Amino acid sequence: MMSSVLVSDEEVLSVLLRLAVNNRLSLMLELIDARRPTIIKLATDAGLDVRRQWLEALSELADYVALVSKNNPGKPIRDILNRADVQDAIHRTIAESASVARTTALESWKTAQKRGLRDGSALMKIAGEVPKDVDVADFHAYLSRIEADITRNSADAVNQVLVALSDERLSVTQVRSRISTIARRHGSRARAGANVAFTKGYNDAVLARFGDTPKMWVTRFGPNTCPSCAALHGKVIPAANDFPTRGVRGGTKSVFVDLLTPPRHPLCHCVLVPFTNDMLNDTGMTPKAMTAFALNFLAEQSAQAAAEAEAAT
Repeated sequence: MMSSVLVSDEEVLSVLLRLAVNNRLSLMLELIDARRPTIIKLATDAGLDVRRQWLEALSELADYVALVSKNNPGKPIRDILNRADVQDAIHRTIAESASVARTTALESWKTAQKRGLRDGSALMKIAGEVPKDVDVADFHAYLSRIEADITRNSADAVNQVLVALSDERLSVTQVRSRISTIARRHGSRARAGANVAFTKGYNDAVLARFGDTPKMWVTRFGPNTCPSCAALHGKVIPAANDFPTRGVRGGTKSVFVDLLTPPRHPLCHCVLVPFTNDMLNDTGMTPKAMTAFALNFLAEQSAQAAAEAEAAT
């Protein structure tokens, strides 16, 4: 009879860590891919909640204006516009939508930070580094830009609604249609802001854990991967440096030039991982292999675009 051999948890962990050293980057990508669906869903849901609020609020506003017009037959739209209750409804409705957008962005930011700090610590441990101890208040500056965009978006929406209501050439039905168009346009903009707020908060928190450790851009490729993000795949830079706002190989300018870390645009799925010099000797995925993949992706995109252009002529 063979005697059983007891293996301690510490010994198992030691073996796993030795194996992990040979393929740390792949382990990081596995962790990212395991958690990415949840991050994407949370960011998407935040954006959809804001967009839904805009659409519902402005739809109610359009219905209210139509009701006032129906109850005042023969009155010009301009006279309806000048009514105090209509003016109040316009400003109150959009102010409430803006408030929802701000609240959603802030809550998304906080939720994203907690998840980013957790995942940043996990990535640093895989890299064999000590996660930096940071406070969430250290990296919240970009949220003020999101809030400023919400304010601009709201003011712009108010102006466009007022213009639509004051246009005497438009019937009540046409005014309602115009307001619906405004709702979709500004609702989409508000959705993008909430989405970016979440993803930006997450990635900034991840990066905060790296401290002085160099960072690598990782693009998670899919059907809608943009050339700017693809061009940065596998690029490693020092902690103090910023990624270029123009793709180093793709030549496409980022949608948001002030976003020097992911996300580069709404629904951007790119992330950052720590990368140290000793990881260059690891087996498995390497920056060189990632760069080669990115170049091949960009070449295929370019060839496909050329073929589509030729087919269209």
